[in-house]
Amino acid sequence: MSSTTEYLLAFSSFYKAAYAQETLTERKFSASLRKLPPGLLGSCGYGVDLRTDGEEGLKRALNLLEGKGIRNRGVFFVRKERGRAFYDKIYL
Repeated sequence: MSSTTEYLLAFSSFYKAAYAQETLTERKFSASLRKLPPGLLGSCGYGVDLRTDGEEGLKRALNLLEGKGIRNRGVFFVRKERGRAFYDKIYL
């Protein structure tokens, strides 16, 4: 049984995030729409919680979105410690 890794893909608008979430879900990715945590990118925005099989799954998801012309504002690894979520930016 493989473990899943959680990422947060940040977008500049609700509409871009919703389109990304819909696109990922159609391709059987585990993706849900959410508001970005305050201060994550210095402005408000929306994101997609993505749960996938590590870096390879993340790359497949990002390639799918890129192929549809959906650009993100940032990709974050979600690290949980003592019930709190921390967001580590990933530079690809």
